[in-house]
Amino acid sequence: MVKQLKNIICTNLVRIRKKRRFSQREVAAILSIKQSSYSNIEAGYTPISGVCLGLLADFYGIPVQWFFHLDEAAMTDSIQTSTQQEQLKEQLHVYKALSGVYEKRIGELEAKVKQKNAKIESLLAGNGHDMEEFNDL
Repeated sequence: MVKQLKNIICTNLVRIRKKRRFSQREVAAILSIKQSSYSNIEAGYTPISGVCLGLLADFYGIPVQWFFHLDEAAMTDSIQTSTQQEQLKEQLHVYKALSGVYEKRIGELEAKVKQKNAKIESLLAGNGHDMEEFNDL
């Protein structure tokens, strides 16, 4: 039973790493260990700690329990869902940044309109319908 669980965890470590297109070296860097040490973990020669599983779950954006499941379809759905969530978060961040830029520009344009309206009103109120001043707007 323990050996079977270890094999499931190792299989899932490899599966998600490859699915997310990370190298062993990149994942090892997340855990602050050497690539060879991470390779031994994936191969089942070295047990992985709960802390490392927690770090990897956080890194991949999946629940820790995912590493213990054998059902590939459920894992694939979970990976796709978390990947989609990450993409949506990135898009939301971009949209918020653009929204801020647009709001700033709208404020600038509204200020310009107020300024031009004030100039028009002063020209009309002064009964000096001087077209040169009016054209300066």
